[in-house]
Amino acid sequence: MNTLNVISRVKQELDDQGIFYTDEDIFDSLQDGYDEIVLYSGCIEKIVSVPFPVTPYYNLLSVIPDFYRVFAIYNPNNKQFLEPITFQILDGFTDEWETETGTPQWFVPIDFKYIAFYPYYAAVPSLNMYVMYYAQAPDFTTSNNLEIPSNHQGVIENYVVNDLLDQSLEFKKSTTIFKTYLSELEKLKKEVERRNQSDRIQQMMVKINANLD
Repeated sequence: MNTLNVISRVKQELDDQGIFYTDEDIFDSLQDGYDEIVLYSGCIEKIVSVPFPVTPYYNLLSVIPDFYRVFAIYNPNNKQFLEPITFQILDGFTDEWETETGTPQWFVPIDFKYIAFYPYYAAVPSLNMYVMYYAQAPDFTTSNNLEIPSNHQGVIENYVVNDLLDQSLEFKKSTTIFKTYLSELEKLKKEVERRNQSDRIQQMMVKINANLD
């Protein structure tokens, strides 16, 4: 989906209602909507190779600038996936997990930056781990393509139209469009959630194996 095409369609829809905005105004609203839609739906998935930490906690955002939420971690050193668990489960293993070193077997997502490993490597291993994650929306200065499925392109257009109608104090019109936006956003999220987890992991493994060969 091309950014300029979306701006053109939004501008035309607003023009038809006698409301006029510059491309710059529409562009700003489009970025805000893109950020919201991508984070809520998880529609951008990526994989990246980063070093293992030698501490129990790891700030993934410090090494993955567009990191938002992890969904899998693969260790090529033992060719195994780490198992995601909660702190409640981890505390049930041992009270001293923060000091135990070894080959990581589990990880705990903490927030939108940090994860914890148990155990954790005492020294950096020869191969990096592969983090599979939901990404933040890229800035439009670096990408003119919106990474939203083509069959859901209406969701971003409705966000922008609703936002700019609100700014024009056209609340009655914006309320109707906002309801449509929310409905389409939920449909997009459900489509992402229906993606078969094993198929997604298999696709990621193809990329990993290509890098390791």
